[in-house]
Amino acid sequence: MPSANSSNLAVPRIVVTVDGLAGTGKSSIAAGVASELGFVNFSTGLIYRTVGFLALQEGVSPDDGQALSEMLKRHTLELVDSGELVDSGNDLAAKKIGGSMTLGIKLDGQILGKNLRTPAVSEATSLASRFPAVREQLLELQRTAYPDQNLVTEGRDMGSVVFKKAQVKFFIEVPVETRAERRMRQLSSQQPGLSAEQLTAEIKREIIERDKRDAERSASPTVAAADAIVIDNSQASLEETVKKIALIVRERCGL
Repeated sequence: MPSANSSNLAVPRIVVTVDGLAGTGKSSIAAGVASELGFVNFSTGLIYRTVGFLALQEGVSPDDGQALSEMLKRHTLELVDSGELVDSGNDLAAKKIGGSMTLGIKLDGQILGKNLRTPAVSEATSLASRFPAVREQLLELQRTAYPDQNLVTEGRDMGSVVFKKAQVKFFIEVPVETRAERRMRQLSSQQPGLSAEQLTAEIKREIIERDKRDAERSASPTVAAADAIVIDNSQASLEETVKKIALIVRERCGL
């Protein structure tokens, strides 16, 4: 995988960045905003999840930055659009709504699916993404993605590092307690041996640990860009938040 050019690329199209910590709903928000505006929905988490997936597949420690960097050099990562996803019958294929396009990823020519969404991959991804060498190797793939398309790009450092010249930047916030409750509702039926209180406490502990790791890492920490608009996603509905953000983008970009 080629190393990224360290210079900050110009942004010749409209780029909207949506950043935030895990469990803040940024993926759903970004997808909704892309649909509302007819932009490409670019979730960079797929790229980093591929690193975590590869590390587990090859037995590479997600705590070994050098080994992870060497591992990436042995593989090819490519972004694919929703057309290829649908044609492949892949489970990551997304509905095309209002002209927006959702992206997927190929690893060595093979489109990846549900195997990127397991808890083990999530944990390996969070650990592996700490290392500067790993993040540098993935910068070019992100910055040059779909250069002729308007983007709503979602991740942890889209506005602060990857697309510093994006026209509109957002940072999504949700209190830890709310994120834990939401995650607990998703998992409670899958954890019959634990009480609701035990499960919530365990999820909250994991969220706090991951937040600390993501926000304090030396390479591209997850923080709001200085010019980002902070959005509280703890009370409003998804539809309300999407409409609010889309309105801001339209006003800022003259759409």
